[in-house]
Parts: sequence; structure tokens; C-alpha cells
Amino acid sequence: MAKSKSKMPVRKVTVGAIGGAASIVIVWFLQQFFKVQVPAEVSSAFTTVFTFVVSYMTPPAGMD
Repeated sequence: MAKSKSKMPVRKVTVGAIGGAASIVIVWFLQQFFKVQVPAEVSSAFTTVFTFVVSYMTPPAGMD
């Protein structure tokens, strides 16, 4: 397990979790307001890719 300087979650982990939740809201928004039918498999893949991208692009915090 990785060691960090504090007991708080690493910033990349926090942003990844928020990104995953945001992707679900984006898919819901598309389905509700634009009547786009997104298959569950595509929604799941979108969540995975979106979470990876936002986590990867987030720089580590100074205390990580």
C-alpha cells in the first residue's frame, strides 16, 4: 500500500471519486433532457474513462 504524509485521501483519489459521480450525472442529464438512450455498458465505460482522465490530469498535492 502506498504511503502518504497524512491520513487524508490523496487529491487524485478524491478527484477521481468526484469525477466518477459527475459522469453518472452527465449521463443522467443526457437521458433526461436530450432523450439520448445510453446503454449501461457505454455509461460504465464513460465513467471509467472520465474518472481516469480527471485523476490523471490532477497534480499531486504538496502533502501527498
